[in-house]
Order: sequence, then structure tokens, then C-alpha cells
Amino acid sequence: VTCIDISPEMNKIAERIKARAQAKNMSIRTASGIATGLPTSSQNKVIVLQTDLPKTIHWQPLLNEVKRILKKESDARFVVSFAARNRKDVQDVLESLDNSHFKFTALKYAETGKQEAIIVIARHALF
Repeated sequence: VTCIDISPEMNKIAERIKARAQAKNMSIRTASGIATGLPTSSQNKVIVLQTDLPKTIHWQPLLNEVKRILKKESDARFVVSFAARNRKDVQDVLESLDNSHFKFTALKYAETGKQEAIIVIARHALF
């Protein structure tokens, strides 16, 4: 398990969680999601949580990096959760996944207190 966040403060929190959980198979990196430094085709799952990235200029570079590091296997998955203000936000994410050669496999809704979160699961379009 590799935890990546651009914020050193968030990674300090992740280190405390790792220590409490005694998670020996977890590494924590301070890096950008668009330049993770991970090897190509090295990850079974890539999970991006609680992000506004689909609404920023960083979304497409993130999709490119996920496509690079995600294993080219039928069971490898990309999971992203984001806040959607309306149906168009969801459609925009699904369209961007399709344009980046990901195949949408599932959509789930989750309550996060004040806001509804959308969870999208996708895989490489190769399969």
C-alpha cells in the first residue's frame, strides 16, 4: 500500500494512522498525484479520495499518471471519490474517463455529512 499526498501535514497524519494500525505493508510519500514517481504498471488499485481535481486543470494530468501506474490487468481498478454539485459534474467525470481510455465499471453515492460524494470505479479500457 502506498499513500501519496502532496501535503506533508496530511502525510504526518497518515504516519500516525499507520503506526496506530501497525501497518507494515504501507509506505507514505509526499508527492504530486500527477508525478508519483511510482513505476509504470505497478499498482493494482489507485484510489483518489475526496478530491476536487475533476474541476481543475490537474485532472487530465492525474488521469494520465493513473493510466501509467495502473497495472494492465483485468482486475486492476481506479477509484475516485469527489463531490458533485449536479448531474453534469458526474457526466463530465465519466466522459473524461472514457476519453482517457478508462472503462467505467461502477458508480456509488455516499453521504459525507454536508455533501454527497460520488464514487466512480473504472479500469483500463483494454479489458
